[in-house]
Order: sequence, then C-alpha cells, then structure tokens
Amino acid sequence: MQSEIDSLRQRITEFDTRNAELIRQMMEESNRHDARIEKLEQFLDELEKESESKKNASR
Repeated sequence: MQSEIDSLRQRITEFDTRNAELIRQMMEESNRHDARIEKLEQFLDELEKESESKKNASR
C-alpha cells in the first residue's frame, strides 16, 4: 500500500513539474504575442498619422 502511495506521489510530482513547464511556455508565448501586438499597433498609429498628414497636405 505504501509503495502505491509513493508511486502516486511521484506521479503527482511529475505532473506538477510538467504543468509548471507548460505554464512557463504559455507565458513566454503570450509575452511574444503581446510584444508583436504592441509593435503592430505602433506601426498602425504611424500609418494613420502619415495618412492624416497626406490628407491635410492635399487640402
């Protein structure tokens, strides 16, 4: 009985370790996506300003 409990505890430890690794990977991926979104938003702002400048220049 004790060996079964020890075996289950070991599996829980392995699952916890794997879970922590997956969470770390997801957070890294989320951070990369956030950085990309921020970069694209800045690019969009620049395009909008450029477009507005061209509209004002043509008036």
